[in-house]
Amino acid sequence: MPAPRKYPDELRKRAVREVRDLRPRRVHRQLGREGVHAARCTIERLMREDGLEGVIRGQRRRTTIPEPTTPRPPPWSTAASKPLTANRPGPGRAS
Repeated sequence: MPAPRKYPDELRKRAVREVRDLRPRRVHRQLGREGVHAARCTIERLMREDGLEGVIRGQRRRTTIPEPTTPRPPPWSTAASKPLTANRPGPGRAS
C-alpha cells in the first residue's frame, strides 16, 4: 500500500486550476512558491487528468479521427502475404 500523500491529488488539482499560466513548468514553479510541492511530471499528469492543455507553440496539436463512412485500407497482413515473385529481372540486371 503506498504511503499517504502530504497533499492529495484533489488539493493539487485545485491549486493547478488557480494558476493562470497553463505551461506545466511554470505551474510547477508557481506551486512551489506557494508551498505546494510536487514533481513536474505529477503536475503534467494532473493537468492531463483535468483536461488542461499547456501552450502549444507553432502548429496546433492534431488528433487523427478517422471518418467512419470512408473505406478503410486493407490490413498489412494481406499485403505481406502476397508472394514476392518477379516475372522478369529488374531493369538494372543484365541477363
